[in-house]
Amino acid sequence: MKIVLLSANYPYGQGGDNNFIVNEIQALTETFDQVVVISTGEGELRKDIPKTVKVVKCPIISKHIFYMFKALFLSIDRQAYRAHKELKHFYPNLGFFTRFKQIVKYNYSYECLKKTLVKECINADIVYSYWLSSRAYAYARVKKNKGYNNVFISRSHGFDCYLSRNAYLPYRRFTSEQLNEIIFISKNGKESFERETYPMLDKNCRLSVHYLGVNKNVENQIYKSSNIINIVTCSSIIEVKRLDIIINALSFINDIKICWVHFGDGNMAKKIKDFAFEKLGDKHNIEYQFKGNVDNEDLIEYYRNNNVDLFVNTSDSEGIPVSIMEAYSFGIPAITRDVGGNREINCGNNKGYLLDKNATAKDFAKAITEYAYQSEEERVIRRNEVKKIFKEKFSAKAIKDYCESIRGIRSKEHAK
Repeated sequence: MKIVLLSANYPYGQGGDNNFIVNEIQALTETFDQVVVISTGEGELRKDIPKTVKVVKCPIISKHIFYMFKALFLSIDRQAYRAHKELKHFYPNLGFFTRFKQIVKYNYSYECLKKTLVKECINADIVYSYWLSSRAYAYARVKKNKGYNNVFISRSHGFDCYLSRNAYLPYRRFTSEQLNEIIFISKNGKESFERETYPMLDKNCRLSVHYLGVNKNVENQIYKSSNIINIVTCSSIIEVKRLDIIINALSFINDIKICWVHFGDGNMAKKIKDFAFEKLGDKHNIEYQFKGNVDNEDLIEYYRNNNVDLFVNTSDSEGIPVSIMEAYSFGIPAITRDVGGNREINCGNNKGYLLDKNATAKDFAKAITEYAYQSEEERVIRRNEVKKIFKEKFSAKAIKDYCESIRGIRSKEHAK
């Protein structure tokens, strides 16, 4: 059985969906006879790709005149008219030119991907888009135009799920008409989608939930407390991730030694680094470091070789962060806000610190301080609890079960 995976970044460069698919790709090769990855990524090719995986690089070419002309033509057809109506329904204050720009952008991506999708997907049993965005739309258009009968599924995470993220994604109904199933990474995401978006879509498209997972074995890592609280954050440095909150939180703490390390980069990196220097530069009890984008294995090695006390997530919106799963695999408790699917992994009590969705920097400072004054025995109990959650819901077994369920979708479709 052949599966074609449509990715944004993997297996090129660092960050993006590299951090998710790297955990899933081995299980896919064990479940399917052929695995093809069509990637729009840029940068250096990863060295840890399973040998049986075929990678087809298909970047979105910048300012290709012929593709742009064809994209403009597609952006005034009947489907484009429907896309305008959808965007206006979901975002009543969104202007015509912004809607038109998004529609052209999607059609331009389709033109860049079309030839490759036609070639690689004609004999695929399953086509699997990792995001419910432009790549899913591109294959939806190919499938409709060519009449392909393969099973078409898509993951849905955060920006491609919650309308509140204001991603302004067009062609949702058209894409859903070609999809057999949309698979959400959290129950909260599915419920939000059903409430806000699904009434406008094709009801023949099934909705389901399968958590992401982390394919790591860290059984032998032993925690030893010290007089320094080691904190890790891991995310893109963009507005929705709200790293200003952790910086402000640390600025309120004066009597505890803290080492904070951030992994990740983004378009707000300079602004956040300047803000950190302004707030934390003169604080003798706080050390901090920005590591930038690193390979997933480097992050895992950091956890393996350092006694990390807390993982902090300050985002305004989330699916269920793989970064928390990775921390949980080492028994590292998390402090998060109650947004998106965070409640499904970080449910408080002896497991982590689930703060109000509108939690402030002072609330985070209070949680960090509370943890710092716990005994080593109390910390170990908490760490054992989060590791238990990881094993039950987000381990390699969850990934294997998910890949088997994907294979099962084709059997269900053919049985109809």
